[in-house]
Amino acid sequence: MPTYTTTNEKVQYYLTYSSKRASKHRKIQRMNSISKSLETIGVYLDELFQRKSIRVLDEIAYLTTICGVIKIGAEKLAELAQTSVRTVYSAVKTIKQHKELGFLVGYLKSTHKYVFVDLKANNAPELLKDIFGLTDSQIAECFADPKTSTKPVISRHTDEISDANNITKNKTIKDIKTSTKKSEASSPTYRSFYLKLKELFKARRGSLNGFKQFTGIIYSKMKKIRSENDLKLSHNQLELIMYQSFDILLNKKGVKNEAAMLNAIITNKINDMTIPQTSFSPMSNIKRTEPIPDWFMNRNEVVSTTFTLEEKAEFEAQRAQILKDLGIQ
Repeated sequence: MPTYTTTNEKVQYYLTYSSKRASKHRKIQRMNSISKSLETIGVYLDELFQRKSIRVLDEIAYLTTICGVIKIGAEKLAELAQTSVRTVYSAVKTIKQHKELGFLVGYLKSTHKYVFVDLKANNAPELLKDIFGLTDSQIAECFADPKTSTKPVISRHTDEISDANNITKNKTIKDIKTSTKKSEASSPTYRSFYLKLKELFKARRGSLNGFKQFTGIIYSKMKKIRSENDLKLSHNQLELIMYQSFDILLNKKGVKNEAAMLNAIITNKINDMTIPQTSFSPMSNIKRTEPIPDWFMNRNEVVSTTFTLEEKAEFEAQRAQILKDLGIQ
């Protein structure tokens, strides 16, 4: 992978004379475009980037909405993305390794600053030519399909591959091994899940018309559940919930708003798996003996009260006075 370098003056020219400002709306459109580009090859944004490192990509997409290019240091980028410098390094490495994201990463000479060019910007070819001094063939290579690979050049005079090609080959093998280890639990799983959904939809509907609408709902729902992190569901549990919910929806007929119905089915499925159900154990049938209070045993007994002659005389006097006051006596 070539290293692109430039001077501060070349980048600053575009930043100074640009009439645009950074736009959250254009940033959201750009992030959606990135997500769709990755989905076409079975890779998903929230798996390629973890929750913190995706903020770095989000910030780069936002800053490049000004004029298609931005220069920034790792420390400043970490501050804006509210993450660590180490996370920035990891995110930038991922951006460089995946051309589907549509960003070219360069460097300012004699500094530790990055230069990011949005290859989806209207003026991207102009930026590559003016800022990095790329030729037309080099610019075309930047926009080439990432799935297209180049074969090593074999010398016409010998049967051996040149030293440069040997280095490239060894580096490629090393990169493949490294990326395979890192993505064993992510991209292949997501790719297989995506294909399962695709096959299920095609089997139920006969074609793939409208399939992307449902995958968007499913993956956005999965992303939301993982970000909340309240349900403590594993990745396999999430996939199972989504697959079963999708299957239930596809078996229903006459549904007017299928998107709303899918959301409701997923919500009910999650509730079924997370809300504890009442369980009856064998011990619940065993009778328990409650302690009996002392007063309960004597509750029906008649208690007789004995008054003295003085108390009886006083009581009669009070009774006579009350009757007199009432005019009865």
